[in-house]
Amino acid sequence: MPKLGSRTSSDSMLTALRYLGLAIFLLSFFLPAVGSLTGFGCAFWALTSWSHDDKISSLALFGGWLNPIVLVLFFLSVFHRAPRLRAVLTVTTLFSIPMTWVAIHRMNDAGMAMDLNVGHFLWIAGILFIVLPNVRPAFAFSLARWLAVGTASVIAFLSVPLLIALTMHPASEMDDFFYVVAWTLEEPRICGKISANAIGRPDQRDSTDLTYMQSDCFRNIAAMLHSPQLCRQVKSASVDRLIGSPAAKLSCRKQQYTMGTAMPGTDPNFIGAMRSLGLGDEQLAGFLYEKRPGDYLDPIFKILRTDPVFLSRLNASPSYDEPFKLEDRRNAHSLEFLDDIIAVQSDIPSLCKRISPNAQAQDFTSYSLRNACFSDIAFNRRDNSLCRELAPAKNFQQPNRGDPREACIKNVAILRDPRTHLQSFRYTPAYFPTWPQFEEAVQHLGYPATTPWLQLPHPEREQYENYLLYVAEPQNVTARADFVRRVLAIQ
Repeated sequence: MPKLGSRTSSDSMLTALRYLGLAIFLLSFFLPAVGSLTGFGCAFWALTSWSHDDKISSLALFGGWLNPIVLVLFFLSVFHRAPRLRAVLTVTTLFSIPMTWVAIHRMNDAGMAMDLNVGHFLWIAGILFIVLPNVRPAFAFSLARWLAVGTASVIAFLSVPLLIALTMHPASEMDDFFYVVAWTLEEPRICGKISANAIGRPDQRDSTDLTYMQSDCFRNIAAMLHSPQLCRQVKSASVDRLIGSPAAKLSCRKQQYTMGTAMPGTDPNFIGAMRSLGLGDEQLAGFLYEKRPGDYLDPIFKILRTDPVFLSRLNASPSYDEPFKLEDRRNAHSLEFLDDIIAVQSDIPSLCKRISPNAQAQDFTSYSLRNACFSDIAFNRRDNSLCRELAPAKNFQQPNRGDPREACIKNVAILRDPRTHLQSFRYTPAYFPTWPQFEEAVQHLGYPATTPWLQLPHPEREQYENYLLYVAEPQNVTARADFVRRVLAIQ
C-alpha cells in the first residue's frame, strides 16, 4: 500500500506539472514573444511566412509545428495513451526547441529584428513542463533512443557555426576600408590587413551562416585575377572549418565571378580612413584641381577679368620677355601662366608678349607657353595675322612637328570654313598645373593668402570615392603604387 500511495502521489505531481505547463504554454500566446509579435503572431508567422523571404530561415517551421505537437503530447500523456507515439513526440519536441533557436539566430544575423521577449521564455518553460515527465519513459523504447542520437547529431552539426561565431567579431571601419580598397584595386596584399576573425558582409553569404571578411576578400580577388592559389587563404565559418575548410577552398577555385558589392561604408569613417593615409581635404582638393583646373579657375577669372584693380596690378607686374635661347628653356613661372590665362580669356594679345619664349607650359619637352598664347587667340579670333608672332620650329628643334606658324595658319583656315561646324568653338588657355602656383601668382599681385577665392573647396565624400576609382585605372600605375604603399603601412 505505501508503494501504491507513493506512485499515486508521483503521478499526481507529474499531472499537476503538465497542467501547470499547459497553463504557462497557453498564457505565452497572449504576451509579446519575438520582436513586436505575440505568441499567436509568432505561431501563425512560423507556419505561413518562412518560404516568402530569403531572410527567413526555413528552420522557423520547427517553431510553428511545435505547438500542435505539444498539445497532442499533453493529451496523450494525461490519458496515458500511445506510449510509443509519445516517445517519438517527446524526442521531436526536444529537437525542435534548439532548431527554433538556430532559426532565430540565423534570422537575427540576416538583419531581422528577433529580440526575444517574455512570451518566448514562458512558451519554452510551458513546453518543458509538459515534455519533461515523458523523457524517462520515452527512452525505454529503442526507436526513441536511436531518434535521439540522430537529432543530437543534427543539433551538433548545426551548432558548430554558432560556436565558431563566438570567436568572431564585427568588422571594424578599417576592416571595411581595407576590404573596399583591396576589391577596388584587386590587390590581395591588402586583404591580409583585414582582421582574421572579422565577420564578412551579409551580401557575401551563400546561406545564413557567417563568413570571414578576410576570406571573402581573398576569394573574390582570386576570381578577379584568375589566381586560384589565393584560395589557400580562404577558410569557412561553418562545419567545414573543423577539417581545414577544403570545401570552401574548392568552391573558391571554381568561382568565376565576384558576388556582392564593395561600396564604402558610412561617410565619416571612409573619409577618416582616407585621411589616415595622409590624403586629407587639402591633398585631395589639389588632386581634383589638377584633373579639371578650369572648373575651379574659370569662375574666379570671370570676376577678376572685370576688376580694374586686378588688371592694373597684372599690367604692373614684371614682364618675362627675353630673347630665346635653347639652353635657357624652363618651366613657366606662375605669373606667366596668369598672363596667358587673362590674355586668352580677355582677348589681349599684348599680354602674350610678357611671357618668355623660353617658358614651357608643363616641362622641358612640352610646347612653348608664349606660342600657345598667341595661337589660342589667333584661333578664337579666326585671325591668322597673329600666327606671325609664333617662334619658328628651328628655334625649338622640333622638325617632326612642322613649323608652328604654318600649322597655326592652316588651323585658322579650317576654323573659318563653315563646313567644319566649329564657328562657336573657343580655345582655352593653359591653366596652372597646380593650385599653389595660382596662389603664388595672385599673391605676387598683392592678394593675401586669406582671400576667400584663394581657398579650395572641401571635397565631398563622392570625390574621395572617385579618387579611389582613379587610382584603380590601369594607366595610373604611379598613383596606385603610392596608394597601396600607404595602405600597407597602416599599423
